Amino acid sequence: MLDKRLLGLIIIVGLVAGLIGSFYTHLLHYIQHFMYAYSTSDGLSLAMGAALITQQIVKARFQL
Repeated sequence: MLDKRLLGLIIIVGLVAGLIGSFYTHLLHYIQHFMYAYSTSDGLSLAMGAALITQQIVKARFQL
């Protein structure tokens, strides 16, 4: 049978790991909404702006 201290430590480590994983999931969700403008506004998203700038740089560099 497991020692009570070991069992308690396993439970605490599991809870802390779950909280950290939940934090990272919410952080990635926020970044996704920021990058792709998942909102009701009709603004230009960061990803779309980066694509347009890259397109202009490529056209200027290679004269397509």
